[in-house]
Parts: sequence; structure tokens; C-alpha cells
Amino acid sequence: MLLGQSRAGIEVGEVLEEHENYAPKPQDLPDLLAYLQNETEFTRHTLVEIIRRSGRAEDFKINPQQFITITAKEITKALRELMLTGINYEKIDNDAWDMSLLDEEAGQEIKRYLFDPYQVAHLERTTHDFIDIDSSVERDFATSLDRPDSPVKVFMKLPRWFKVDTPIGTYNPDWAILFDKYERVYMVRETKGKPDKDDLRDSERKKVDCGEKHFAAIGVDFRMVTNLKEALRPLQRESIV
Repeated sequence: MLLGQSRAGIEVGEVLEEHENYAPKPQDLPDLLAYLQNETEFTRHTLVEIIRRSGRAEDFKINPQQFITITAKEITKALRELMLTGINYEKIDNDAWDMSLLDEEAGQEIKRYLFDPYQVAHLERTTHDFIDIDSSVERDFATSLDRPDSPVKVFMKLPRWFKVDTPIGTYNPDWAILFDKYERVYMVRETKGKPDKDDLRDSERKKVDCGEKHFAAIGVDFRMVTNLKEALRPLQRESIV
């Protein structure tokens, strides 16, 4: 039967024979190359060659969206590793930060500190009585650093002007820590909700990778962590944390 509509209402008529059978319309596949171009900025020719050499092109038809997501992630990861391979940092003799900059930080940005800062309990361990906090992860980390039984001797939330130069912009790490119980160790720690760098935005991940190389060049242990226990794990002995 065929339903139609006129001024009188719904009309019923006969279906013409040639319209009785309809072939299902093929499912439209997403534009794989356009998406990957947007994510990687590679040419279509290069992307075709990558997919061809992978030997997994047929998988696209099985689950297009998953194929696109995984392919973009793996290409970006390989590109990041290739880009960082040639980056080296060298220590410059007699070049250091002026400690007076810390006083300028406290004076110039006091308004920012008024937004829900962390108040330090053990002032002998750090440079200021309030710490600028950006997240609940940072607040929990500051609390652990500042607790009475903390094994950390000195800590500081690195100010925003403390930046590491990278090919994709400057990087401002989170924490500087001096551990001095069994041995003296200088550490820089980046605090995130998840410890896996692959969970970060691509540009942020690249900056963290560059930060790791930067601090390695000056003999400072650098890691991305979620809490103090992870931060001290490389030094961990019984009863440290």
C-alpha cells in the first residue's frame, strides 16, 4: 500500500510494481584521509603510503571509527618520537635563575594567589606561605609534601615565569623537590590526574617529553606523577612514604 497526503487528509493508493523492491543503500564510510590530514597535517599521498605499508587497510571497513582513531594516535605518536629524537639540551656554565625573581613573583601576582590557594603549614620547607593551586591533584600533592612526616626536605611550586624552551613553545613544570634522607636528590615533578603521557593533549605531551630531556641534561630527575608516593618511588626504601 502507498500512503499519501492531500487537503482531504491521508490517502491510500497502490504501490507501483517497479517500486516494490528496494536495494539497501550502502553505508557511507567516513573520509579517512581527510580526518588524518587534519590530525597530522601530512599529505594524502604520505597517508596512503603509511596505510598501505601497515597492511591493515582492510580493517577500515570492519570498524571505520576505531580504525581512524587508532591510526591517528599511532601516526602522531611516531611523529612525536621522530621530532624529539634530534632534540638535545646542554647545560650553560654560570647560568642560573636569580632568586630575587621569587620575590617579584610573590609581589606581582598576589591577586592570583588569592584564588583558593594552599596555605603552607611548615614554612621552613618552602619559599612562600601560600601556593598557587590549579587543580585538586596539585592540592593533594601540596598537602602530601607539607604533612608533618613528609620525607621531603624542601619543595616549591615552580612559578609561571620558570619555563623550558621547546620546539613547540615554552613548558612550565609544576614542582621542584629536594629529597635529603638517605641521599640528596634534586627532583622536578609534573602532576597530572593520570600518569600516562598518552592521555595528554599532543602538544602538552611533547612539552613534557622535552622537559624530561632538559632536566636530564642538568642531572635533575624528572617524572610525571599523580601523587607523592609515585614521585618518590625511584628512591623508595621501606618507610620512606
